Amino acid sequence: MREKKLNYLLLACLALSAFQPLFAQSRKQARDSSVTIIFNEQKSTSARSSKKGSSENNIVKIAPLGFISGQFPLLYERRLTDVFTIQVGGGLTHRNYIRSAFGKSLYDGENSSLIKEYPWSSNSSDYDMAPELYNFDVRKPKMGYMYRVEPRVYFGGDAPEENYLGFQYNFARYNFSMPGYVASTGEFKGADKDEFETLSDFMVHFGHQWLYDHISMEWSSAIGLRQIKGSKYVVSNNGQEGFAAYNKSIINFGIGFSVGYHF
Repeated sequence: MREKKLNYLLLACLALSAFQPLFAQSRKQARDSSVTIIFNEQKSTSARSSKKGSSENNIVKIAPLGFISGQFPLLYERRLTDVFTIQVGGGLTHRNYIRSAFGKSLYDGENSSLIKEYPWSSNSSDYDMAPELYNFDVRKPKMGYMYRVEPRVYFGGDAPEENYLGFQYNFARYNFSMPGYVASTGEFKGADKDEFETLSDFMVHFGHQWLYDHISMEWSSAIGLRQIKGSKYVVSNNGQEGFAAYNKSIINFGIGFSVGYHF
């Protein structure tokens, strides 16, 4: 009887020894399978991220509200890194309605804060009879040009999306045509006189840009310095004609809005 029990015990031990490698192999296969699944998931996530970023490297934009300041730019923004982009643009200019409405505060007839020197002697009693700078009763706006460059820093590390800080230089030239003075009639109906004004803006922009399915939208507010230069047609009460150059630097504020297509 004891010999039979001993034989049964030996058979049980042999059976357990035979199954142990199978259990170990199953556990090893399970671990290998888990590692493979996690690896493949990470790879697919990275691929999706790379694909998303590649569709946002370039944005072409327009500024729908630019007509208010008489600027019609076409803008292009290029993503350089996850933090930095560069935006450049150029376009045409026409009548600046903001300057027409508020620019007169810089020019008040004879007591001009812009024009410092006229063609006639400063000791004379002559004064300028031509319409003021931003008076468009007889003055006509003509086509001009503008350009800008703006490096940007995006705070979220997901350029060109989210909040950004931009350092912009914007140059705009506005051209005008002013009828000359006819002494015999006392009217401004003579040959056209060409005038111009340039605005050089050095601005710091804080804004936010949203990216949708190939569509971008952005807003910004800005503060900086503006350099104003120009040439105005003048005619004295004694009939002396000429041009007066003017320039002035002021603190400038601005807001911006643009829409675009990213690819």
